[in-house]
Amino acid sequence: MASHKATRSALRPSIHEIVGRPSHESTPSHRSEEPLESAVLPPSFPAGTPATVVSPTIEPDQNRLRVWEVTPYGLRAVSGITTLVRDLSRRLEEHGCHVTVITPEASEGGWPDGFGVISLCVRGPFRNGALAWKTAATLWKHRRHWDVLHLHQGHLMTCFAAIVARVLARPAVVTFHVQLPPGIGLRSYPTRVATYLVGRFAVKRVFVSERTRLDFQLEGRVIRNGIDVAQVQSALGSRVDLRSKLGLSGFVVAFSGRKARNKGYMDLLRAVRRVRDLGFDVRLLALGPIDPTEAEEISALVDENALRPFIADVGKRSDCIAFLSAADAIALPSYREGFPMSLLEGMAAGLPVIASAVGGIPELVTEGHDGFVVPPGNIEALSQAIRRLAENPALTQRLALAARVTAQTHDSKATAASYLEVFAEARGVERKASDDASADGSCT
Repeated sequence: MASHKATRSALRPSIHEIVGRPSHESTPSHRSEEPLESAVLPPSFPAGTPATVVSPTIEPDQNRLRVWEVTPYGLRAVSGITTLVRDLSRRLEEHGCHVTVITPEASEGGWPDGFGVISLCVRGPFRNGALAWKTAATLWKHRRHWDVLHLHQGHLMTCFAAIVARVLARPAVVTFHVQLPPGIGLRSYPTRVATYLVGRFAVKRVFVSERTRLDFQLEGRVIRNGIDVAQVQSALGSRVDLRSKLGLSGFVVAFSGRKARNKGYMDLLRAVRRVRDLGFDVRLLALGPIDPTEAEEISALVDENALRPFIADVGKRSDCIAFLSAADAIALPSYREGFPMSLLEGMAAGLPVIASAVGGIPELVTEGHDGFVVPPGNIEALSQAIRRLAENPALTQRLALAARVTAQTHDSKATAASYLEVFAEARGVERKASDDASADGSCT
């Protein structure tokens, strides 16, 4: 183990060290985030400097599989896809791979996981087109430094990446996380076309749930998302200290993610109000950013239902997991999901789940065993599920223990091993296609 770490340490400075300064975004007044103590901060360039890849001075170890993750989501985004990219990259590194992530925007301060990050820093009009072109140019320029591309979602960026891989006769694997709602009019065509082309040019397709595979109506392998349960549990804070600091009492429901209508946040607010009206001291712990386009509507709904004293909103933080121990359950009454990482994190923290029956959630949560599954948009069913847990501590404890066991069956180490199998299959398919093409050429 020590020799492996030494080899990795010796190689790291000589390979794609990415430096770039992400654009600054407005910071909400409720945010009081402190930097992660374990973070290794990369050097920064002055504002406005484009992302740079420092060319390696030596070739990477050719025995290490060089995987480049290509995601259209910025690493600062609160997204299950971003969480998966981070955790999967770390696990692949542990398996001996060399991982580099290409993203529109790196997280502020970088990730503490040690793998390389290329932040393309594309802004302004025609952003998606510029992002796609810059992605293709970066992959072409550094084509000697990657063996397989792992693409996420159907996007113009991943479409161009898949085309580059096809031209170079290199394998590209795409993971489809969730079928996005159709756009309005002509706005729906770019995503539909990109999804079709990525699915066609990628050698292998992966779906995070059976439901996702059915939604896309494509053939491929289902690999459900996984998490590092031990890491989640080690990140949890003190329940007593957190509840005292946040002023929480009674039965606390956690919501972790982007606070928006399509995530069911407004439904959850109304459900909490209903349960409180029945005489139960139910509180809400809100973790994550608020959708800026819906902030005023959400604030008005909170005031209309007189819920402000009963909501602890910690906002967008990098250490949201630490706060989960202050809760008694986690809720995600979303209208559209893939295989939500936030629920996996909550279950690893020992929280029973209350979630809507969309996407892969019914494949994760078993009704009455580790949580409750309710129809999306059904506020009455949502409030009844909250009430059942609030009035029955024994039931809550039983479901909490089962939730922790369920989380352990979705370990990210196994997820990474499954992806390595797909990468190996993809390389074999691409190699065979290249050999067949060479044979055809020699006969003509």
